[in-house]
Amino acid sequence: MTDQLTREKNSDLYGWLRRFKTALAGPPVPTPAYELPAYVDLSRGPVTPAELAAWETDYPPFDGLTAAFELLLAALAAHQLTRVCLGINELLKHYLSTLFQAGPPADPEKHTHYYLHPLRQVFEYGRSPGFPFPDSLWAHLSACLTATGLTLVQENQWPALKVLLPEIADLGRQAARDGLPTAHLQHFFRRLEDSCQSQGKEAKSVSRLARNLRFNLEV
Repeated sequence: MTDQLTREKNSDLYGWLRRFKTALAGPPVPTPAYELPAYVDLSRGPVTPAELAAWETDYPPFDGLTAAFELLLAALAAHQLTRVCLGINELLKHYLSTLFQAGPPADPEKHTHYYLHPLRQVFEYGRSPGFPFPDSLWAHLSACLTATGLTLVQENQWPALKVLLPEIADLGRQAARDGLPTAHLQHFFRRLEDSCQSQGKEAKSVSRLARNLRFNLEV
């Protein structure tokens, strides 16, 4: 590849990353309770004629995470692994930064669930037969998730960990069924089990959770 082509490729990647970051920094995650109260969503149950009366002006208040996920899906469909890996990294960094900000979310469990949902969809797409890089995607996604977990331990974010750890374990079990490696996840859970055991009540609860998840992943 010539220097000119390299510069053009790098410029294209930086441009995509800027768009992704800009999307993430858009409207905040909807609150309260991470729901869209003004939008009629049939997937949540039956509705009344009165609720349908404003159909023409009934639009969901999309947030920055939704817009960024659309970019991530497009990169997945185009098999652009570098962009997918960048997007996973930036999404989890944004999750952590919003969790640690001066005015943290009132419900860290729901906040964590909200960010993990699109990552599960990324994982599911990576398992599809047409995706050419399942091993590389799993290696990057699992590494980012375990680093996120260790960061939460450092900052004593126990409620968020109780959501994140079962999600990591569940993804690990599905990955194992596909023949993908999970030894690094077992090491991660062992590390959490040991490091949290000597701390307070909530940390000990996380330690027990990590031990149970490690055992279930091994069997």
